[in-house]
Amino acid sequence: MARVRIAITNDVGNLHCRVLLRLIRHLGAEPVLIPYMLKRIEGLDDKTPLAKLNAEQKTAYEAKIAEHLQFTAKLLKRVDAFIVPGNKLDIDPARYNAKQHKSTRLARSLRNLRYQVESQMVSTAIKNNMPILAICGGMHLVNVMLGGSVTQHIPDDARNKKSHVNHMDYRFLRSKKGKEDEIEKSYTNSLKDGAAPNDFKPTHQVRIKPGSKLHDLYTTANPDDNPHRVGVLSLHHQGIFGNNLADNFLEPVAFSKDGLIEAAEIIHNPFGIITQFHWEYNVSGIALPIVNELIKVAKG
Repeated sequence: MARVRIAITNDVGNLHCRVLLRLIRHLGAEPVLIPYMLKRIEGLDDKTPLAKLNAEQKTAYEAKIAEHLQFTAKLLKRVDAFIVPGNKLDIDPARYNAKQHKSTRLARSLRNLRYQVESQMVSTAIKNNMPILAICGGMHLVNVMLGGSVTQHIPDDARNKKSHVNHMDYRFLRSKKGKEDEIEKSYTNSLKDGAAPNDFKPTHQVRIKPGSKLHDLYTTANPDDNPHRVGVLSLHHQGIFGNNLADNFLEPVAFSKDGLIEAAEIIHNPFGIITQFHWEYNVSGIALPIVNELIKVAKG
């Protein structure tokens, strides 16, 4: 039987993506890396603002975008499932009709087509009813695509100030700085020993809603743990509260103390789970089970 092919954003410079690739391969599936960076365009500085391109440059740029998206569309026709990993950058708030907050980090390169490419991935999954996982910035993208929005800086929000929940784990960021290769090697060795590692401490706890796919997955994998007090790794300054959610398409299934939606499921999708927290490092004990279930559903 052919191996399940999982499309994943080609962000191999980021440890989040590299860890996910290890999980996919360990469980016997084949990752299909989907490129999101355009090749350099001769005579065009990719840091030039789009508004400052002359007519000739804009035509050449748009042609390159169309060519790239045609290529990625062909790749997506040959996959069985999708993973949209976390992103160091934020979504342009213009895409959800909001003004940009001073902390919002946008791509400065014209070559960066991550939003467009990942939108292709999400659209393909939803249109064809295919299993998909999205993490952190991937969760934001799914929500925005479906008509939702994003709270651009959680520490400014009164709900977060009142609860004192920390969503940006600087301890984790310091611990991995300059040690990405070492962490990846340790992670790989642990998988070979039969279990995903859990070398990091949780940032905070979340409550998972009973009856959800995520709840069933978590309680099966961790029968002795309390699904109302799940430790998670949190690495974000933006997020989705109830007022941000595309609730006609998404069902919220996990929450932090400040009311932030930590996970949602795509309504009518066979296995569409989007999470704010980074389960791939296994702090929440579902790294292997969630990818294994994705593969199982993709097999049909």
